[in-house]
Amino acid sequence: LEPILREGDFRDAFERKAPFAEQMRAIPTSVITVKDPAFSGLAALASEGGRFVYHGQTWKPEG
Repeated sequence: LEPILREGDFRDAFERKAPFAEQMRAIPTSVITVKDPAFSGLAALASEGGRFVYHGQTWKPEG
């Protein structure tokens, strides 16, 4: 995937989004190369649960 992104027209097409071309040019392109990056995030949640709060759902005890 990296060679295609580097050598292809991806970046040009990404930036050519009228009327937002200027804003699109300011957004960097990154490639995640870590295998299974979600597991790193889940491990952080498990080990430091107090630092990560999800406000999208309220947990209530059964009953």
